[in-house]
Amino acid sequence: MAAWLQSQVLLESVTLRLTLSTALIEANMKAKKNLIDDADVPAAVKNDLLADFQTKTGFLNYLWAVVPWETSELSESRDQRLALLIAEDHLRAALERKKNWNPAQIYLAQVLQAEAMFDEAERYLDSVIGISKPEPNVPADKTDIQGDHSKRDSNAEGQTNLGK
Repeated sequence: MAAWLQSQVLLESVTLRLTLSTALIEANMKAKKNLIDDADVPAAVKNDLLADFQTKTGFLNYLWAVVPWETSELSESRDQRLALLIAEDHLRAALERKKNWNPAQIYLAQVLQAEAMFDEAERYLDSVIGISKPEPNVPADKTDIQGDHSKRDSNAEGQTNLGK
């Protein structure tokens, strides 16, 4: 059951890479999260599956923010800053479940670099190679993944070199 659930999240994440949009990512991946939530598997397995889900969802939002798109329709319709904030939230949630999980740490470091938060990104990368443990710099006004990012967005003004 756990392997099937993990394969469903992986399949959906690969499919979504071809049709990226923040709304589509969040809607489609939420359906997979519901499968995990409803699964009759041991708590430790469910925790790992949810960490994997959060990591893949965060990575998809990161891709949406930073990958240059060929069509102007895609480029104009995306909010890069919001996608980075959502990616960051998902990856931090994954690390709450699996504190030292390398994929989540690496992807979070990439997101933080895109947000011009280089010191914190370096701490996560150092942790991956065993030099140190990250000391996350989570803003006090951090919202949840589904929440309103406008307050954080205004605080992050100028912290990203991507813009809108």
